[in-house]
Amino acid sequence: MFFTDSRKTNLLEALIFEIRKHKQKSSMNNYYLNKNAQSNGDHEVHTESCQFLPSVLNRTFLGAFASCTYAITKAKDLAAFKKINGCIFCSRPCHTS
Repeated sequence: MFFTDSRKTNLLEALIFEIRKHKQKSSMNNYYLNKNAQSNGDHEVHTESCQFLPSVLNRTFLGAFASCTYAITKAKDLAAFKKINGCIFCSRPCHTS
């Protein structure tokens, strides 16, 4: 099946629209654990959209969760770090220190 360039553009725009619409409906966020500790020893959990999300090399993907509480639980199960905390900016309900 062959499409013209304008048809390809329209299909791509429609696909992008549907993806964005689906993402807006979804209350799930992707969460990551910072492999590097903060100055107080905490390893922070961040959402994918956080401005303080660590670089790809310094983070571990935890999964998609409805809240940071589930992400913290997963991080504690996966990591050997003693102190895991939510980021004050993107996971405020789970920020404890």
